[in-house]
Amino acid sequence: MRNFTFLRISLLAILSLTFFSCKTEIENFTSDDVKNYIPLTTGKYITYRMDSTVFTVFGTVTEVHSYQVKHVVDQPITDNLGRPAYRVFRYRRDLAGTQNWEPFGTLIVTPNGNQIEVTEDNLRYIKLHMPMRQDYSWSGNSYLPTSPYNNLFQFSNDDFMQLWNYTYTGLNDGFVYNNQNLSNVATILHIDERLKLDTVTVSGNAAAISKNATGVYLTGTATDTVRLTAITPDPGFENMTIYNQTSRPAILNNIIIPAGLGFTFQYASSKWSYQNPLTIINNTASLPRIAYIATIVGTATDTVKVNTALLDTNRVRAIRIYNRSNQPALCNFNAAMNALVIPPGKGRHYELFNGVWRMYNNSNVLLNSDPYVEGTALGSTNYSVEKYAKDIGLVYKELLMWEFQPNPTGSGGNFFGFGVKLTMIDHN
Repeated sequence: MRNFTFLRISLLAILSLTFFSCKTEIENFTSDDVKNYIPLTTGKYITYRMDSTVFTVFGTVTEVHSYQVKHVVDQPITDNLGRPAYRVFRYRRDLAGTQNWEPFGTLIVTPNGNQIEVTEDNLRYIKLHMPMRQDYSWSGNSYLPTSPYNNLFQFSNDDFMQLWNYTYTGLNDGFVYNNQNLSNVATILHIDERLKLDTVTVSGNAAAISKNATGVYLTGTATDTVRLTAITPDPGFENMTIYNQTSRPAILNNIIIPAGLGFTFQYASSKWSYQNPLTIINNTASLPRIAYIATIVGTATDTVKVNTALLDTNRVRAIRIYNRSNQPALCNFNAAMNALVIPPGKGRHYELFNGVWRMYNNSNVLLNSDPYVEGTALGSTNYSVEKYAKDIGLVYKELLMWEFQPNPTGSGGNFFGFGVKLTMIDHN
């Protein structure tokens, strides 16, 4: 009887522990409405100081032109998709405010369910998206065409603008204008990619890359393959692009950079390697949560199965996968994609279209080489951030998109691109 009682008490204790340990914790989170951050009332206006950066004299001179710009909300309309929207007129005058306002374009703002879209110069952006939560991301440029600034600027900065991830980096930030303090400011970072270019000269068919280099312009005279060395970088400097401007191939950790091309390396597994190297284990490799280019590396005894379950499809809408292994590879995006093998030495470009993975542009082609960077060596900056104050609207915007191409035969070089900064100075 004593043993039975002890057993019963033990079972009750175990059941109690199980009950409390399995208790489900429900996160209570209420998102603010994005419509509160872009008020759309006829007659509402915001005045900004606009600083516009331009590169003149064939990209050798940098100029900053400053103005006042006003956004005024007009009557409700329907956008080109037949949805309820608002038209916002833009006006411009001199920075001192002594001249009359002159028309300066139009914006179309469309509140669409859990997001707000803004169309500017026929380019549609998803500026705000719910839930408004710290670190929440979405594809704000997913409606943009390929290379949207192709007709205006001779640069490659806009090649993958559709893949930019808008992220809430602050929801209770402050903002100061005319000595007035605002709170409840939402900060959205669109992109922050800044490539500093270092010149490295070949000596004796070898070159050493300096620590924490992010962009390398490899130059000089070589008579054979250039052997490169690069040391362990500090955190935050794990990506490095090397532009080989010599007449011979260059090699770093068995990865060859042909003459005249560039290649982007990633420091992974204690060495400089391909971007997002997918190491094969038991004929299986897995994509990470965030990757736009990935390379299958290692040795397999059978077809490599690429697991895509971890990929964050809220942020990654397109990805190129290169197979550097000795066996064919299959990616389990879905049944249709799982039937398309990636042969050794080839690659495929996938995209998420209407919630379904398919070949990029619906074209079943094989990529014949690693993603080499074409053109001359360059430094570049893609930086975009916006701030919205609750019950006011956009209070700050900065967009920098420029590329620097060094002179391969001498000093200096040329800038291509633009910059724009909007800072609120008044509103009603």
